[in-house]
Amino acid sequence: MLVDITGENHPFLPKIFGSSILSVLPHRCVYICKVHRYIIFFLFSVVLFRLTAQQPAYFLFAEEQFEGMDIYSMIQDHDHNYWIGTDEGIYKHDGYTFSKVECDEMKGSAVYNFVINQQGVIYCVNLNQQVFQIRNGVCSQVFEIPDVGNDMHLLIDNENRLFISTSRNAYVLGKNNQLIQSTQFKNSCYLGHLFLLADGSVIQHKSSSDSVIVYAHGKSVHKRMKIVSFQKPLSSASVLSFFRLNGIAYAIENKSKSIYRFDEQRFTLTYVKTLQWNSLNESLRYYLLDDRLWIASNISGIAALDKALNAVFPDTKSFNDYLISYIYKDHEGNYLFCTFDHGILVTPDLNVSDVEPQLATQSITRFCSDKKNRLYLGNQLGQILSYENGSYSVVSAQGDKQIETFFFWPEHAKILLDVDGFSLLDLATNQLTNYPVGSLKDVVPVNRNRLLLAFNLGVFFMDYDEKTGKISFSDALLKERTYALGIEKTTGYAYIYSASGLKYMDPKGTIRDLLYHGEIIHVTDILGDGDKTYISTRKHGVICFSKGKPIRRFTPKRHDEVLIVSKLQLHRGHIYANTQIGLVVLDLKGKIKHYVNKSSGLSKNRIIDFHIHDGQLWVTHSRGVQRFDLNKLNSVIEPPQLMLSRIFVNNVRQTGKSGRVFDPDQKKFRFVFQVPTLKNRDNIRYHYRLKGLSNEWLVNPYFNHEVTYNSLAPGDYVFSVKAENNGVFSPLIRYSFSVAAPFYQTWWFTAGIVLLALGIVTLFFRRQLAIQRKKAEQINELNASRLTAIQSQMNPHFIFNSLNSIQDLVLKGDIDNSYTFITKFSNLVRRTLNYSDKDFIEFEQEIKLIELYLSLEKLRFKEDLVYTIDTNGIEDIFIPPMLIQPFIENALLHGLLHKEGRKELSIRFYLQESLICEITDNGVGRQRAREIKARQRSQHESFSGNAIKRRFAILEEHFQKELGFTYEDLETDGKSVGTKVVLKLPVKHHY
Repeated sequence: MLVDITGENHPFLPKIFGSSILSVLPHRCVYICKVHRYIIFFLFSVVLFRLTAQQPAYFLFAEEQFEGMDIYSMIQDHDHNYWIGTDEGIYKHDGYTFSKVECDEMKGSAVYNFVINQQGVIYCVNLNQQVFQIRNGVCSQVFEIPDVGNDMHLLIDNENRLFISTSRNAYVLGKNNQLIQSTQFKNSCYLGHLFLLADGSVIQHKSSSDSVIVYAHGKSVHKRMKIVSFQKPLSSASVLSFFRLNGIAYAIENKSKSIYRFDEQRFTLTYVKTLQWNSLNESLRYYLLDDRLWIASNISGIAALDKALNAVFPDTKSFNDYLISYIYKDHEGNYLFCTFDHGILVTPDLNVSDVEPQLATQSITRFCSDKKNRLYLGNQLGQILSYENGSYSVVSAQGDKQIETFFFWPEHAKILLDVDGFSLLDLATNQLTNYPVGSLKDVVPVNRNRLLLAFNLGVFFMDYDEKTGKISFSDALLKERTYALGIEKTTGYAYIYSASGLKYMDPKGTIRDLLYHGEIIHVTDILGDGDKTYISTRKHGVICFSKGKPIRRFTPKRHDEVLIVSKLQLHRGHIYANTQIGLVVLDLKGKIKHYVNKSSGLSKNRIIDFHIHDGQLWVTHSRGVQRFDLNKLNSVIEPPQLMLSRIFVNNVRQTGKSGRVFDPDQKKFRFVFQVPTLKNRDNIRYHYRLKGLSNEWLVNPYFNHEVTYNSLAPGDYVFSVKAENNGVFSPLIRYSFSVAAPFYQTWWFTAGIVLLALGIVTLFFRRQLAIQRKKAEQINELNASRLTAIQSQMNPHFIFNSLNSIQDLVLKGDIDNSYTFITKFSNLVRRTLNYSDKDFIEFEQEIKLIELYLSLEKLRFKEDLVYTIDTNGIEDIFIPPMLIQPFIENALLHGLLHKEGRKELSIRFYLQESLICEITDNGVGRQRAREIKARQRSQHESFSGNAIKRRFAILEEHFQKELGFTYEDLETDGKSVGTKVVLKLPVKHHY
């Protein structure tokens, strides 16, 4: 798996040389099982001394995809797709999904040694001596190595030729993959890796000799080297591997690990140094990347030398928990470390260190620091550690629970913490003293000798007497559970968050509630700063107060997600905020400046605590403790590199520039866009629109990177897309196109059809108009006559019921009431007859008619009947006559007549689109009325009810709106307490 390509032509690819990882074990072991590798790794892990130098921060990628698989090599093509060679074949990753690349000609699945030429064609090799090319995503065999040899190497030279080398022979493929040169050696020898010289020729060392083979101008010649300076002579089995670092060519000897400077013109070797760190003398592989020599073993870990050949990671290897099989740098600048069985380690920034190894098992929960560059750390066991100048020590091993409150009192060198409720650690004596005041929740300094403390039992002042060294507590300032405190040192205002909400205390000690728009404020953290206090809340974002009054508010958001801040800290005019997506850096107005998350090298976005100390940002999370140099932390958010990678029309991929006109039947369009990124996937969003269909911008998350329009109408369109990385946008990409209209949608065809249709329609409608006019007149006359007939039918029914009431009074001998009834009845009959031939009457006239009718009925019901009429001030409208009275009559006869005691009737009017009339009684209810009617075996049919239904139907058809009536049974505790009927009546206005 030995590869070498020029850094100038392929800046992202490493030069790889030295012993192949596949050559360490017999080939058959790769196919049979991997047990031997794990046994070796275990034994090595037992023997190896784990040094504590920092390795780069990383996160795992594709761990589940490649679980149980060995990754041998990888490369990224010109479209930013990843191609990964494994022991189970080739896999492609387009930034979103993985797919297996099949090749029918492939005899063995262990594929490695990727190289790419200037046209973007990828070459690789497998253990069965087969050479493959990947062109336009299709894998095919281009050459089969005729001899049997190990350590196969591939190289692309400046003329785009493919060099293939085994440990015994070399072959060159030219244009169209034709074999143009081969080298056969009769004597037994071992060939080193291929190396491209500055003049374009290719060399490789021939073992057991001082010669190299030079391939130039279609020929191969032997050329002797001269060793000018050496530590000891080359052994007979030595093989030199060449590499170029910072423009200088070097050679490394495989046995002694000695490095020589190689003069490419004079072919001389000058001794430089020997690698000393490889104590177990395991086989090594070398990678050239970014002017660094990366050195990987076949057991575990990887080391690096800079351009001066000094160790990048002092005296140790990194990633000792993994077998690093390959290293690659992608177009985004990520360093990708391929592994066996653990996927790929992604390092976004080599300058960001991984978790502190000395604290790996300490489970740190809180930080604080003094003014002498000493950092203190509290852990889950309640212990306190200190860190200074790279050295850690245990300050206090006492504790009953994890530390959640941790405060350093710099004036007196004491630490306050929530161990055993509340304890105070004197750093001068390391004595831990417990005070039975309660469970400590928060601390803020008031002055040199006074602190304000929050406990689960309330808020207290704690005072320190410098002469006697005694601690004293005030009476409780607030007697309730308290969680957080903050103080404005220049104004003296303190802020307290308790179980009942946020409060403030003025300099005189008066405590008042703090509300925001009348609501209780639920707080997550309080940060005092001079004359201002920043309070993070669950509902209202971050509110800035001064002297107990809010002066501004801001709500940090990433995309549309509101960020809930759990901790705030100020540093150099910026607010550092711990949120659910990692650490966010804000300016004082709440604008997000940058993020500290996976894209910055943070191993876990969920942070337990953070602290800024001596120019370092310390963070603790579930993987351990990380620190960031704030001066080196990248605060610039780079714009995404957006590509409109594919366009499909009717599921056929399109090529060419925008501006094309598509046929009328080409209506389905699918746009595929992408941002090649591993570290910013949580931050990227796509904004897109199709102008011509809609001007609205739509937003998709990173993994939703396809947009489909199933059926576009003929017209002109412009598809636009841009990518957003935390508020920073990529340049806009546009693709314009048109969909042609079919002939029957052209203007001339439409114009002809319109003219023809216009003539036909004109003649037709002239005839139909005359017919419809005559029919309309007939229908209006018919409807008017039907309404008059219904009213004339309904009025005799009403008169008949009234006469029955008079008869009842006469039979009872009630002469006075009979006379009054007859007088009022005559007035009622006269009004009824006057209204019977009218379609609409004034609302006031209808109300008088109702009142007259109810006064007649009250004579019959005596004092038991109580009624109310509420018109809500309605006036200046007309309504159809005699629509309301039948429902009132129905309520009296069927609901109230059979009820004993007080009989109540309520009539209420209000205006909406129609006039609404609600008639409510407290009678026996409809069910009881039906039972009474059935028992009396009444043969009477509700003539007025049927007539009213027909009348409402005619009115509804005429006015083209919903009219009519509905009944509602009123119940209390399952018993009927009356009936309500709601009428919707048409109205006409005076104006």
